[in-house]
Amino acid sequence: MAFEINIPPLTGKITLSELFEVAGVTPPTNVISASQAFGVHMKWQLCGFLAKYLPGNWRVVLLMEKMGPGYEPDVPHGGDVVALSAGVPCATAPNCMCWEHDISVAAGAVRPGTYHAVVSLTWEPAPGTPGPIAGFADLGMLQVYA
Repeated sequence: MAFEINIPPLTGKITLSELFEVAGVTPPTNVISASQAFGVHMKWQLCGFLAKYLPGNWRVVLLMEKMGPGYEPDVPHGGDVVALSAGVPCATAPNCMCWEHDISVAAGAVRPGTYHAVVSLTWEPAPGTPGPIAGFADLGMLQVYA
């Protein structure tokens, strides 16, 4: 998945991003009842000797754009904050730190329709201040039905 880092010698990538239904079908899924809670499960890594020393947080945001006219959801508002200190050494990638996070969307929070879903990831060295590490994962199309 797309990930840009403007701090050499760091590298990184989003290793997993998938929609899931709460108590629903096994992920991945792209058709969800409006009365069912759902979310996005995400994993990402940052590699290089500086990875474990960066300050701040990650901001993880689910963005959904409705196909056709009308309502545009904003869920969850402002996104979630994940502390960089919550990272753990990656088992499969030496000299890398790994994070994973679930974005939750409550049942009824998204009106029926077809949406293009993207999850955005941004490093914030200070709260509300984006840094030079960012990425996104295209989750594809999502159908929410009544």
